[in-house]
Amino acid sequence: MDHELHDWKDTGLWKIINEKTDHLSQSVSARILEILPGIQAILAVTPSPIDFTLHDAQHAFRVAERMIQVISTEVVSKLSVYELGLLLLSAYLHDIGMTPARRHVELHYHYLLTGHVVENVIGSESGETRRLSEQDLKDFQKWLDEQPREVSIPISSNTPTPDQLAQAEELVAYYCRGRHNDWSKDWISNNLSASLGSYSGWRDDLIDLCQSHHWPYHQLVTDRFNPRPVSEGQIVHLRFLACVLRVADILENDPERTPGVIFNHRDISPRIRDLPLVPFDPTA
Repeated sequence: MDHELHDWKDTGLWKIINEKTDHLSQSVSARILEILPGIQAILAVTPSPIDFTLHDAQHAFRVAERMIQVISTEVVSKLSVYELGLLLLSAYLHDIGMTPARRHVELHYHYLLTGHVVENVIGSESGETRRLSEQDLKDFQKWLDEQPREVSIPISSNTPTPDQLAQAEELVAYYCRGRHNDWSKDWISNNLSASLGSYSGWRDDLIDLCQSHHWPYHQLVTDRFNPRPVSEGQIVHLRFLACVLRVADILENDPERTPGVIFNHRDISPRIRDLPLVPFDPTA
């Protein structure tokens, strides 16, 4: 296992993009330079609530490198700069929902323990509060209803026991994992602009590409993923990119990429690691 820390600028994809000198490629590389450092910072320093493999910046780097490995040199040379950019960004963004905002995680934990949707912010002189939305509550309850064991909110009407506190942490961790694909979409929608030069639909394409790594076959064969011209004669073959991301992510999805020392440091019991998980399905 490689424990060396790599920067996104070390990826083969970035080197190919950065070597291009035409105006369009320079525009794409400038946009990537603007947004990827912040994405990498989130993946690197925001603690994920998931007690399994690490979905961090180094995972993203290795996915990007796997992409180059699974595409032949001949095909790589024929990819448009938009396709190269989408691949690089999807490597770093497909799992960004695994590191949700800490406030959002705490609200779910607080609600599960107390049944209260509003939480007072400690130390706030203005009496600031934060709350889960109605949709947040529906999504969370739907997921809880589908789990193999019954969970009532609040978990305890009295002072929670250590076992109940551990149960709440466990459930919230698994819930975040189940929602990460949708939360990745939300992050992209809320933090990236809707256009990339004259490529007006790039954000929607990036969202679909990132989400596709958990989508079933029947979604990938729809016309939405057909190759099409997007801007200045550039072609984007979203289905091909989705296949590359899926294969690269699977090849990198080695359970050993989280060292045993991490499990010991987080005090993760084998029972929690092996707990059955029912994923979140918004269409069910």
